[in-house]
Amino acid sequence: MPPADPTEKPLQPDVRDHLANERTFLAWMRTSLAIITFGIGLNRFSLYLNELARTGGPPTRTGTGRLGIAMVALGMGLLAWGAVRYELARRQIDARDFVAARVSPWVVTIVILAFSGVALFLVML
Repeated sequence: MPPADPTEKPLQPDVRDHLANERTFLAWMRTSLAIITFGIGLNRFSLYLNELARTGGPPTRTGTGRLGIAMVALGMGLLAWGAVRYELARRQIDARDFVAARVSPWVVTIVILAFSGVALFLVML
């Protein structure tokens, strides 16, 4: 039941807030696993290109192997950041003092776009 005074904080956090926080964490996890999978795919693709060059195909120096490793590291970092963000939000929900993130979604978006753009460029070489 909502408090009579709109400025008064309820005594117990709403369960829906915690469930939404968990769904958000699962979205961070799905995103990080997709990035890790993409990085592994790039790494495997680089091994294929190296083998192709070794057997008489055109020489390739795309750097996709290193980029694949970097994408795996990015995915692992994103998963760790999602866990930190989940815990921070959980504590803020419990304290009824939630503050939405303003900078980190933009930073994560820009980093992922940059890595994806470099990957696309290297694969297209």
